[in-house]
Amino acid sequence: MAITQYLSFQKFLLNVSNEKQATIQELNRVTDQFQVSLNNSLSVTKTLAFIVENYGIPKDFSKLGKELLEQNSNVDAVQLLQNGVITHVYPIQGNEVVIGYNVLNDTLRTKEIMKAYEQGDLFFGGPFELRQGGMAIVGRFPIKNTGSYNFAAVIIKLSSLLKNSGISASNSSGNYLFQLSKNNPNTNIEEFFLPEMDANQLKESVFLKIPIGDWKLYTVLKKSNRWDGVIELIILGFLLSSIGGYLFWHISNQPILLEQQVIEKTKQIEANKQLFKALIENSLDAVAILNEEGFNMYASPSIISVLGYSKKEILKINLFDILHEKDKPLVAENLQFVLENPKTSIVGLISRMKHNDGTWRWVESTLTNLLEDPNVKGIVINLRDITAKIEAEQQRDFEHRDKDALINSTHDLIWSVSSNFKLIAGNKTFLKNIKEYIGEEVAIGDPIIFEQANFNKEYLDFWKNNYIRALQGEFFTIETVIPAFQNREERFMETSFNPIYNKEIIEGVACYSRDVTENRIFQKEIIETNAKLQTAQEIAKLGYWALDLKTKNLFWTSQVYTIWGVQEKTFEVTIENLLLTIHPDDKNLFLKHQKEALLGLHPMHIEHRIVMPDSKIKWVREIGQLIFDEKEFPIRFEGTVQDITEQKIAEIALKEKNQFITSAIDNLPVGIAIRDMNTGIFTLMNKNFIEIYGWTKEELADVETFFRNVYPDENYRREIQTQIFNDIESKDIKRMNWEGIQITTKNGKKRFVNAKNIPLYEQNIMISTALDVTEKILAEEELQKNNERYNYVTKATFDAIWDWDIINETIYWGEGFQTIFGYKYLKNNFNAWTVNIHPDDIERVTNSLNASIAGVEKNWTEEYRFKRGNGTYAFVKDKGVIIREMEGKAIRMIGAIQDVSQQKEYEKHILDVNEKLRNLSAHLQNAREEERI
Repeated sequence: MAITQYLSFQKFLLNVSNEKQATIQELNRVTDQFQVSLNNSLSVTKTLAFIVENYGIPKDFSKLGKELLEQNSNVDAVQLLQNGVITHVYPIQGNEVVIGYNVLNDTLRTKEIMKAYEQGDLFFGGPFELRQGGMAIVGRFPIKNTGSYNFAAVIIKLSSLLKNSGISASNSSGNYLFQLSKNNPNTNIEEFFLPEMDANQLKESVFLKIPIGDWKLYTVLKKSNRWDGVIELIILGFLLSSIGGYLFWHISNQPILLEQQVIEKTKQIEANKQLFKALIENSLDAVAILNEEGFNMYASPSIISVLGYSKKEILKINLFDILHEKDKPLVAENLQFVLENPKTSIVGLISRMKHNDGTWRWVESTLTNLLEDPNVKGIVINLRDITAKIEAEQQRDFEHRDKDALINSTHDLIWSVSSNFKLIAGNKTFLKNIKEYIGEEVAIGDPIIFEQANFNKEYLDFWKNNYIRALQGEFFTIETVIPAFQNREERFMETSFNPIYNKEIIEGVACYSRDVTENRIFQKEIIETNAKLQTAQEIAKLGYWALDLKTKNLFWTSQVYTIWGVQEKTFEVTIENLLLTIHPDDKNLFLKHQKEALLGLHPMHIEHRIVMPDSKIKWVREIGQLIFDEKEFPIRFEGTVQDITEQKIAEIALKEKNQFITSAIDNLPVGIAIRDMNTGIFTLMNKNFIEIYGWTKEELADVETFFRNVYPDENYRREIQTQIFNDIESKDIKRMNWEGIQITTKNGKKRFVNAKNIPLYEQNIMISTALDVTEKILAEEELQKNNERYNYVTKATFDAIWDWDIINETIYWGEGFQTIFGYKYLKNNFNAWTVNIHPDDIERVTNSLNASIAGVEKNWTEEYRFKRGNGTYAFVKDKGVIIREMEGKAIRMIGAIQDVSQQKEYEKHILDVNEKLRNLSAHLQNAREEERI
């Protein structure tokens, strides 16, 4: 009885042990698959963080996100957070609601986010309900050196995680139940996320911790088998004890029967051996026994879970038939060693075997030679499927190689330093640069504070102090300088220092250094260019505006505010407020041009008036056009606006003068005509001239037609023509005055006229006058058309920009000096300007300029003659803004030269014409007085 009870207890303990071992094996398997899913997330976040740290935020985040998800199917979405705010997400569809969400404001998640930031590594929060719906875990990897609380993040739906790790399938149809839990970081109360496991099962379960998310993963058998075979042994023990008592009585009386009972007892013990054998065969690891030729003599039922073959199928297969070709030599070598050394074992032999589904599985084997054991007579092989483990290791190796390739492919310097200032690691660029400066190679473990003549003590102390700052736990980025050395110029570097933690102990510093010399130069050039552009806009009174067609937001540069006479802080720039400033008489025209431009009919080009806050009126010229995206869809309407008030006032004044001159000529009591001296074609005739001669303008189009019609008698015409031509060819003004000439009108009426020609040789024209003309109506439109000589209107302003550095005595010449004055190249000094000023103007102009520079004035203006590239002189108006130091000393001057030659010539022409008209009027007056006499 005692023996059977002892055997029952041992059987129970063995069942409990096997059950626990199987449960732990299943838990390890699922945990490995769980970790593989999370390792893929680490690859995604580290790749995104590396790109952002080194190259900035990708312009096409969706394209990058798509590639990352295609390579890592376990991840459902990828995010980028800046200062805790979700700024980018892929896929965007279904996740729009989280854009702009600040996770740092979510008190339920803050501690998990801060843990990722403080650890400097990937850490998962959740599972929790997402804002966009669904339960998921969120892994965040901090992006260093780009500002505070920037993260690369991944989202893995809880359903996807459970499916990929095999938990879903096992909970629904497997032999095990799983539970996932986590201590709430705010309440420290353990929370459970799966419904399948009750309290009793949880108590009987085993668990593993998963640090990357502070989770616990529990598992337990759905149905315990710890009592299998135990009850039977207890009953057997009771029966045996009863039978034993009877046998004792019976055997004491019957020795022969006792001997038979001993034989039966021996059989029972043999049966128990078979029972223990069955227990061994139920292990999760597969067990096979091979003969010397490699054929299976025996296979445990668990072979199906490892290789997918049934017990009958595996007994027909030779081991080498399902081995991978590359692994056969290694297995054969180890098998030969075992055959040659009886009772020896080889542990941890790893090879690939073909699963029944055609895939290759990594298997860890133990070979034991028991050929000489009469109870076995074979080679025992224990097989364990380690595919998930190998694939996880391969993934880690790939990530390590990938990281090394990324680090060594960059031109930036990456290195790490130990707490005693020795080199831990460095990429190829770093090691190459150090060798160039100190003249020898540096190896891992060498001091990083180089005591070399190329670096002074101050420079070395600077680096040492920064390492110490990082070793004290500070993350920071500074701009450092690499001194000029031999043929290498001084370089500016942006260097980041990051403490390396081993748990809570700082063991070293990781450094990243990027060459920003070109950026520095480029930024300086941008600042200088922007300053020049701003000055040029101020001088030209030119501003930029843009209308976002989607948001209807209107943008103005500062110069537009200046033109409108409003303050940026108080004036709200909207389309409605803009329309309120348009002059009422111009508003409809403005809206018409704007509408047609927005419809794409043509660009906007309009001149209109605006009403200032003080009720003054300004003229502006606006030019605008549509801007399209890559799909040819209009996204923006932008353009420029220029204050043309001064030009418009001058234009109106010139137009009024021109109208006055035209009106005066047309209303003079004499007939006047102007013709081209080369072609003989009349370019202008007033109405009195046509009325006097009695022919239409077309019938008096040129000299030949004029003589043919006005003098129909051929002989008389020849006589008059000879006299007039001879007088004109003499160039004697006194001879070009003819009196009493008989003419014939179109209706045959004879008239006598006094005619006079006034030649203007420089302009190649002849002015003809006549008295007593026949009234004829000359169409005003044709008269206006032929009056183009006097219709000078300034249609555009052309400026040549210059920038004079007074301290360094250099001058920058804008493109206008080529387009306006024809200079392809001008030296960048003061003399290049003065040498082209007209000799009669240079003293006056330079004295005026020097006086302004020496004084306190901010502006300078002069008019003078400036030599063009072809040697001729242009009349110019030169305006400049003087920039001074705080003490008032002039250090720089920026200005623009405007070609006003046409305006000057026109003004001179008007003066000349007025003078000639006065002379003509005096002449006509004298002629009348002479006639009266």
